[in-house]
Order: sequence, then C-alpha cells, then structure tokens
Amino acid sequence: MRKRLKTHNDPIKNLTAIREGYKNENDGHRNRLIVLMVRGFREFQNIKNVPREVAAFYTEAGIKTAGRSKPPNLLKEVMAYIAGATTESARKLADKRARVLRYLDEKGVAVEKMPRKIKHYGGIEKTYRRATRKSLPTGLGKSRDLSPVPSIKARHFGKTPNSENEEPRRHIRNDADTNISVCVELSTLEKLRAAKRGDILALSARRVDEKGALLRIVGLRDDDDDDWTK
Repeated sequence: MRKRLKTHNDPIKNLTAIREGYKNENDGHRNRLIVLMVRGFREFQNIKNVPREVAAFYTEAGIKTAGRSKPPNLLKEVMAYIAGATTESARKLADKRARVLRYLDEKGVAVEKMPRKIKHYGGIEKTYRRATRKSLPTGLGKSRDLSPVPSIKARHFGKTPNSENEEPRRHIRNDADTNISVCVELSTLEKLRAAKRGDILALSARRVDEKGALLRIVGLRDDDDDDWTK
C-alpha cells in the first residue's frame, strides 16, 4: 500500500485567505445593495409624477392611503418594498436609504453616478450622516448676526515664562480647557450643532478682535469632506 504524501498546511495562510474571501463577499454584498437601491430610485422617478402608477404601487405594496393625515413618503415606501421591510427597525433602515438617495439627487448627482458617489463617501451610513448633518432648519436663511458664541473651548499648551530671563518649560503641558468667544454665522452654527458627539470637524478661523470675540470662523468641513463650507 502506497503511503499518502503529507502536504504542508499553513493555518495562518488559510485563515488569511478566508478573511480576504469574507471581506470580498461583504464588499460585493454592499455594492449589490447599493446598485439595487439606485435601481429602485430610478423606478421611483418613473412613477412619482404619474398618479395611476403611484396608486398601483401602493396597492401592490399593501399601503393604505385613505384616512391618513399626510400622504405616504413614496421614496421611503419604495425602499421598504424592495427590501421587504415590515418591522420598525427595517422601515427605519428604508427611510435612511431614502434620505441618502434624496440627498444625492438634491446635490445634482446623476442616477448612474450615485453608486460611485456613495462608495466615495464611505458607504450608506457615512453618506446618511453627511446628508443629515448638512440639513439646515428652514427659515434660517443667511443671517448676518455674528454674535459671539462663548461656549467653544480651546486647549492651551505650554507654559508662559514668568520673566524675560526664564526659559519656556516645553515639557510641561497645561491641558486645562479654556472658554473663548468666537464670531460665527448662524448657518455655520447650525452645522456645528447638527454634528454628533464624537464627530471630527475641521474649522478655519481668523484672529479678530470684534464684539469681544477672539476668533471668527470662516470655514467648516467634515474631516472626510473635500469641500469647505463658507
């Protein structure tokens, strides 16, 4: 009887290969999901202005329109329908996807470019955060009220010498928080308030001395955003 040859088996390499396969499968799943979302959005565009088609869709999806205080959100219902969403959590996810697509449409992104744009922004969740963060309350307009905002904190590093002959002590850090006043337009302030706790934002400020303010904010962007809001 011939003996079977032993083959070298490297578990680490095997696990690495499995991990890559898993990652590719996840990426593929996400991409397919985005493509289907966008296809659903295209059909939404085809029927939204045709009452007969909208009514036919509501009948197919089992959505009752009689006796409602306001009409259904058609795009949300389309996203819920193609996902088979019936639970509250699933419908919330459908609403999130609808807001992502509406945000891209309002930005003027062509339908065929939406999947690439969502991927550029880092996926559905990050695009959603971007969409909700940049939504301003109506009626604000572009107010020129640049009242100082005293609640912004700044960190002060280093220690000021007590005399001209004393060398700065560069190894000592004073990490105490200090409140300063800044001037900021209301539209920019609303974007700051819309940011979630822990979000990383980049501010561009100019040193001023007006209305008791030390700084004037002249630009704001998300950490992953290429465009400054001014």
